[in-house]
Amino acid sequence: QSALGMPVRVGRTPSLKGLPEAHSTPGFATLAGLCLYAAETPPDIQAMRPRFQVARSPNGRLSPWAAIMRLWRTSRDTF
Repeated sequence: QSALGMPVRVGRTPSLKGLPEAHSTPGFATLAGLCLYAAETPPDIQAMRPRFQVARSPNGRLSPWAAIMRLWRTSRDTF
């Protein structure tokens, strides 16, 4: 907590089959969580469709603000 300057909590490792007893300490909680996250089926970003009308400039190109908002919404919905 003092190193980050923010409130923290001690994590526990999720139950993973075959995880050695030495790795079931709080120090390995993030690593175990990242392994579980990587094992999930990733979302198909190509199949995601925007729920809004994409703003384009008069020359037909995607406006910078619309591109940023689209990236933000996709990241928010995905993660």
